[in-house]
Amino acid sequence: MKKAKIFLTLAAFLVVVWFVFNPIGYFGVNSFGFTVYNSLPLPIMDFQVRADGKMRVVSKTHDLMLDDVGWLLADNPAMLIVSIGWQNVVIPRREWIGLKGVDVQFLQTGEAIERFNELKRTGKRVAIHLHSTC
Repeated sequence: MKKAKIFLTLAAFLVVVWFVFNPIGYFGVNSFGFTVYNSLPLPIMDFQVRADGKMRVVSKTHDLMLDDVGWLLADNPAMLIVSIGWQNVVIPRREWIGLKGVDVQFLQTGEAIERFNELKRTGKRVAIHLHSTC
């Protein structure tokens, strides 16, 4: 009985720690090829999060076209963050220049995650295309 109490206390503590470092609705722990979003670990996946919080996994590509983020733009975010990878290998196309109605920022993945969380905490309608590797 005492061992069970200790185990349950430790398990509860670990769950609390997980949610402190990986809050619901935000990015948490992240590194090359591993990202936690909305408290869910997402290894080696590229994904998108709309301003309304909906998320979807997308195909990996280094040649990101405007059509690839149409799903994000359909929700009318105030800002779109495009992560260009940990080593800056995603190449924005010329068609991105002059995109009307939304502020677009191209940032290295770690910076993109920090910027997304920062803007979301202030109540901005922000969307992100996240490239988890390269």
